[in-house]
Amino acid sequence: MNCSYVKDYEFIAIFYADFQPTPDFLKQNVPYFKDDEELGLVQTRWSFVNKDENLLTRLQNINLPCHFEVEQHVNEILINFFGFNGTAGVWDQNFRRIRWVVGEDYS
Repeated sequence: MNCSYVKDYEFIAIFYADFQPTPDFLKQNVPYFKDDEELGLVQTRWSFVNKDENLLTRLQNINLPCHFEVEQHVNEILINFFGFNGTAGVWDQNFRRIRWVVGEDYS
């Protein structure tokens, strides 16, 4: 990244505007980079704060887990790169090749 305010840091956390990270977000996700020099990105899961508010939010809450639990895991297994979808994640500024992991256990 060519931003002066991040040049001194190894990792950069990126959050979508309405993403609400947990207080231990970095402690949960930075360890994925340990001992894996090929890892460039940890994509994290997004969830709805108001998932039970009405029919629309309940339906969105059904659709979003499918995206994370099926689509992204299949892409990870098949090593098909997908675009960082903006929810939240941690980037390693020093990566040369991108390899990613989905940063939560969805079982």
